[in-house]
Amino acid sequence: MSEHTRDWIFLFGRVHVHPDTGESLAKRYVKIHGTEHDARKRMFRMFGDQWSHSSDQPAWMFEQAYGDTELPEAEWPKERET
Repeated sequence: MSEHTRDWIFLFGRVHVHPDTGESLAKRYVKIHGTEHDARKRMFRMFGDQWSHSSDQPAWMFEQAYGDTELPEAEWPKERET
């Protein structure tokens, strides 16, 4: 895992749902800045295993190639203890 801080993109698939609202997260992503390890830990604290994969590619690539849209941070679930 990379220990450099950068923006990490975490993508959701068709089967993933928001842990608080049950809303589908298909074609959505979140962007977290930090090391890969810390960003992944934060994702697990917020979304559990309800996400597909991470990438260090810029978000616009997923927007243009797949039509993905960013889930605003205000809509993220609260972090839980893991």
